[in-house]
Amino acid sequence: MNKQAEALVKRWRAKRPGLLKELERYRKYGLEASRKELFAQLAYCICTPVTNYERCDAALRELKARNLFFKPPAKLLPEVIAVILQKNRVRFHNVKGQRMAQARRRFYDPGRETDMRTLVNNLLSMEPRLARHTLRHLRVNGLGMKECSHFLRDLGHGDTLTILDRPIMERLLEFGVIKEPPRYLYSSATQYRVVESAMDKWCHELGIPLAEMDSLL
Repeated sequence: MNKQAEALVKRWRAKRPGLLKELERYRKYGLEASRKELFAQLAYCICTPVTNYERCDAALRELKARNLFFKPPAKLLPEVIAVILQKNRVRFHNVKGQRMAQARRRFYDPGRETDMRTLVNNLLSMEPRLARHTLRHLRVNGLGMKECSHFLRDLGHGDTLTILDRPIMERLLEFGVIKEPPRYLYSSATQYRVVESAMDKWCHELGIPLAEMDSLL
């Protein structure tokens, strides 16, 4: 183990109590959150591609504070969301507004295809990677491998998953876990799983559980 890896392990040991507390908080949230809270979290994950988490969080907080996110009629929702996303500098605000509206019609609005709480309960009953596969194959616009992993991790159900966002990829390159980022990482489930498996192997070598490493990095 080189000095860089040793420093990371030392940092993990120092931060582990906080990491475990965070993961337990996620698990409790997944079990107890209301259908409204769960849908807002799903929408947040749809919001995150090519925009940092802070801007997405600010946008979702404003939508909820103004009571706009769940305001009827649903047909007005994309435009309402897009204005707030744009204000908070969320990229592709119009597309993401449409995607959130579509997801709302499927999982939250009257006449929905599946209730949000029911969906989450079903996902929590599955092994995490099967849950991700199931969620991804619902073909919700805006939910790829990264976003599905993110949503499940936020439910406390991501022990074998990682969120391969830009900061994580940069750290994997820095530590030599991968030589270069796959060209089609976010559009190819196969490439995503290859990088995830490489990270899982690296975590095993260091003795750090994958979910804890994901939060640590």
